[in-house]
Amino acid sequence: MQLNLSSKFNLLMATVFLAVTAAAWLFSAKIISVVNEQWATQFSQRQVQFDKHRTLLPLTREIALARQLAVEPALLEIAKNEDDAEIHQQAIEVLERYRTNFRDQSYFFALAGSGNYYYNNAENAFAGHQKRYQLSPSNPNDQWFYATIKNGKSYQVNLDPDVNLGVTKVWINVLVEDGGKVVGMVGTGIDITAFLRETVDVGQAGVYNIFVDKDMAIQLYRDVSLIDYASVTKEVKARSRVDSLLTDPRDIALLKQVMQRVEKSHYGVETIPVTFKGHQHLLGVAYLPEIGWFDLTLMDTKGLFLVEDFFMIPFAVSVMFLLAILAFGYLLNRCVIKPLAALNLATLKIEQGDFELPEHIECDGKDEIGEVTRAFRKMASSLKQYTSNLEAMVMNRTTELEAVTSQLKKSNEELDHLSRTDRLTQTRNRYDLLECLQIEASRSIRTGLPCGVVMVDIDHFKVVNDRYGHAVGDEALRAVTSTISDKLRSEDILGRWGGEEFLILLPGSNLHEAEMAAEKIRRAIETMSVQLEEESISLTISQGVAVYLPSQFSEIESCVKKADQAMYRAKESGRNKVVVSE
Repeated sequence: MQLNLSSKFNLLMATVFLAVTAAAWLFSAKIISVVNEQWATQFSQRQVQFDKHRTLLPLTREIALARQLAVEPALLEIAKNEDDAEIHQQAIEVLERYRTNFRDQSYFFALAGSGNYYYNNAENAFAGHQKRYQLSPSNPNDQWFYATIKNGKSYQVNLDPDVNLGVTKVWINVLVEDGGKVVGMVGTGIDITAFLRETVDVGQAGVYNIFVDKDMAIQLYRDVSLIDYASVTKEVKARSRVDSLLTDPRDIALLKQVMQRVEKSHYGVETIPVTFKGHQHLLGVAYLPEIGWFDLTLMDTKGLFLVEDFFMIPFAVSVMFLLAILAFGYLLNRCVIKPLAALNLATLKIEQGDFELPEHIECDGKDEIGEVTRAFRKMASSLKQYTSNLEAMVMNRTTELEAVTSQLKKSNEELDHLSRTDRLTQTRNRYDLLECLQIEASRSIRTGLPCGVVMVDIDHFKVVNDRYGHAVGDEALRAVTSTISDKLRSEDILGRWGGEEFLILLPGSNLHEAEMAAEKIRRAIETMSVQLEEESISLTISQGVAVYLPSQFSEIESCVKKADQAMYRAKESGRNKVVVSE
């Protein structure tokens, strides 16, 4: 029995409906599970990143300011001669000046030699009596000081109670070093109540923030009784660790592995499932290299799922698909089958020369559409040939256009490189350096970190050109460029400022670090030589060093001018020197 077109479509729609309904029920659970898992993972990673930056925000500026205070000459001088009244007064003035810039408007300063501990708070309660007490290695309450010095890190963030002062704060401890020797410690504190309120006690439902150190000791948590105060002075087994919150040993073992991975990647984020308070949670883990802590963000998975009711989705899909099929069947009968029956009669007229035809529908069957197809076969063949020729023409034109576009793109890239590169030394030219200056200035404003600026000039370079010729002078310029580049870090920027002058940018370097980098370059140039056929040429350079900080310069060009002036002082005082800007 041969079915007509209408019966075939009805049978097909019934089969498709049953197949789709079964597939919807079989795969909905899997799809919902995958969607919920991916959404929860992405949400948790973003939450961890948000919590991480929210915690670092109040700390980063305080750390940078404390590190800047640690290199103040007045503090280095009092460490050498604390009994000198004038030196003592100058150091107190510097500390008080910085006090008003700290968030908590408080500071502490302790000397390793005498053990004297200086402190003043926001109320200026100890004006004229900043020396509060004397530290002692035998006093258990003072072990934080000696343990921090022994640790050797340039700065640390700790939660410690100061028994002598009667305060508990988030302390930022920065070592004061003179010639590589620790002579003291300086820093500030942040009120722990306010800090916890801004970081971990934000009241998000189902979200718990925990900050731990590398030994899993709890540094920040909304329950202050679980915080491990004065971690640096304790043995690992005596610390309040995250084990008190995650009681499953398998969760702790997995967390250790994840902490090791994210520490290596520094800024990566990983999520793992753990059991917390008897419920399944997602634990996001991120490392904060700036303070050596880990951000652990616990999130209740129930609150993260996009879809929870499994039954409604496949049921809704089945109902919607059934309605779609019924509508499709109605439209198919009305718009396709009946018109095709009429069109079948119209094709008979085509053979007689009547070309008043509707749009054709392609199908090779023995039903009504098949009969229409055979009538249009000859015309379709001609149309196919014409379309094929047209597509080939379009393809050729498209290929030619892509080749031209590729060539233009390559030319634009080459022009951009040439416009930013010094032709002789193949370093950045002055145009590109000016753009780099603005980028580094913006970075310093955003992060609060300094940027070292070094102006370099080759001594007696005109004599080299006059005596040996410009070809030898060019070779000397290239040799100096190569030697300087070898002594720079990957993030440092070198470019030719003009003639025999070069400009070096040292992102993140303070004045002392910039001076040391310039001195290393000066020694390298001093030992370098340009080899000629019968002799070799030795060169020296004069350098001026300045450091850009938004608090000291309104524009970075002013800092460059300071470095340039320092460079000229180096040349006037005998050349082959590094002079630091006043």
